[in-house]
Amino acid sequence: TKREERKEEALFLQILKSKDSAIIWGLLCEHIRIGNAKRLNFVIETYGSMTDAFLCEQYKPLRKASALIEEERKSLKRQRRQEIVTMQRLDPMQMISRNTWYFLGISSCQQMLYCLKRMNEPLREHVGNSFSPLPEAYHERFLSARESVLQLYNRALKMLETGDFTMAEALRNECNSVQLQISNDRKRALDSMQDGTANLNTLLLTVHLLQESQELIGSLRHMIRGMNKFAGTAE
Repeated sequence: TKREERKEEALFLQILKSKDSAIIWGLLCEHIRIGNAKRLNFVIETYGSMTDAFLCEQYKPLRKASALIEEERKSLKRQRRQEIVTMQRLDPMQMISRNTWYFLGISSCQQMLYCLKRMNEPLREHVGNSFSPLPEAYHERFLSARESVLQLYNRALKMLETGDFTMAEALRNECNSVQLQISNDRKRALDSMQDGTANLNTLLLTVHLLQESQELIGSLRHMIRGMNKFAGTAE
């Protein structure tokens, strides 16, 4: 949102004005936390709206999502530039041990946006060409996978908003479990192609969406790890 962007810009201006490395470090951690929370919120809203559009066969939300994803990618680049400038104002020896974890976190956010883009393009083609909708038999299974993704992202968002990472490893373990569950759903969808009763194009798209949903969770796991280690709350 515009409010979040203004808050990020205000933080960056504070960083530029400060000469105290301890204050700069604290502001940098807050800047990263706010920026990455913004990214998670965007994924929650966009993944939800795109999959809703697929299930309800609505083209307009998919076209809108395409433009929003590009805007968000630009926003992430701006965040990254500001944070790299900030890190250059800190003790190089302090940052050497942190850089790996910072870039793991920011690259994970980038991968989330790529996942959304990879979902959006075939969804737009599918719905725009009025291809066969998802068979009712697969609705519940797909909705269950979608709900699992959204729940994990909402819990991670709360973690970032509060700055409390005490449950970070537990959440990462749950991400592993959900990835396995979605992998099994994807295999069942692939197996169902053998019976020849379902539309092949629609099933292939469903398999693709499940695959990208797995990737979204994998990116979330990496982002949580990167942020946790960067802040120094985990060894």
